[in-house]
Amino acid sequence: VPHRAAHLAYANDFVKRNILIAGGALLPEAERGVLLFKAENAKVVEDYAKGDPYVTEGLVTKYTVKEWAVAVGKV
Repeated sequence: VPHRAAHLAYANDFVKRNILIAGGALLPEAERGVLLFKAENAKVVEDYAKGDPYVTEGLVTKYTVKEWAVAVGKV
């Protein structure tokens, strides 16, 4: 996948900063992905997306940011 190394390096920087909790492709097609963030607000996630090499290089052309209400478990 083009730009994968840059995408993963970018994502891992946010993991180290405890902002991105986990991310990956939805299988089996791997045509979509899910990223789980722990952020103070949606702007943090929007800013992440705007800087992601998959977005800046045109591999990802649309994304959605949604708040998640955790009902069970602890994040």
